[in-house]
Amino acid sequence: MHVLAFCAAAIVATWPLILHPARTIAGGLGDPLLNTFILAWDADRARHLFRGLWDAPFLYPHRHTLAYSEHLLGIALFTTPVEWISRNPILTYNVGMFLLVRSLVGRTDAAVLAGLAFELTPYRLAQTTHLQVLMNGWMPIGLWALHEYFRTGSRRWLAAFAAAFILLGLSNGYYFYFFSIPAGVVVAVEMVRWPNRRARTAIDLLAAALVVVAVVAPIAWVYFRLQREAGFVRSDEELAGLSAR
Repeated sequence: MHVLAFCAAAIVATWPLILHPARTIAGGLGDPLLNTFILAWDADRARHLFRGLWDAPFLYPHRHTLAYSEHLLGIALFTTPVEWISRNPILTYNVGMFLLVRSLVGRTDAAVLAGLAFELTPYRLAQTTHLQVLMNGWMPIGLWALHEYFRTGSRRWLAAFAAAFILLGLSNGYYFYFFSIPAGVVVAVEMVRWPNRRARTAIDLLAAALVVVAVVAPIAWVYFRLQREAGFVRSDEELAGLSAR
C-alpha cells in the first residue's frame, strides 16, 4: 500500500502529466528537453556498445560535447529499455520521473510519512525540470545499506551501499560529492561505536571505495580533461551567486 501512496503522491504533484505522458513534459521546454535528448542519446549509444558516447551531435566541431552537461547514465540504465520499446524520448523522460526509490525502515506508518515528506519536499517539487536532481532517492537507500552493514557486518549491505553510491554519482555528478559528507559522517561514527571491528571494516570500506572509484573515475576524467582543454573556470562572483543561500 505504501508504494501506491508514493505513486499517487507523484501523480498529484505532477498532474496532469499522467494523462499524456507520451507528448507532455513537466517544467517547460528548457532543461527538460535537454535531458530528454540526453536520455535518448544514451539509449542510442547503448545499442552501439557506447561507441561515440561523448561526441553528442551538437556544438560541432567540438569534441566530447556530452560532457558539457550531465551524462545521465545512471538514469539511462533504467530508461533505455523504455526508449528502445517506445521510440518516444518524451515518454522515456517521464518514466524516469517515477523511477525514484525509497528507503523504508522501522514502523510502516512512520516510514510512509517520512517517504512522502522526502518525495514532496518543496526543494524536490521545485526541481521537476531537472530529472537528475530528483534522483537523490539513492541517498537514503545508500545510508540505509551503510547502517545495515555496520549493524550486521554483512558485506552484501556494503555492496548495496557501493551500488547506490555509484548509481547516485552516475545520475548526478554533484550528488557524488554531496553524498560523500553524510556517508563519511556515518562511517566515522560507526567506527567509534564498533572498535573491535575497525581493522576488518577498514579493509571492507577500502575495497568498496576502490570499486566506486574504478567505475566513476573514467567518466570523471572526461569532464576533467574537457575542463582543462576548454579552460572552463568560474569566477568568484559566479560562485557566490550560484551558491546556496
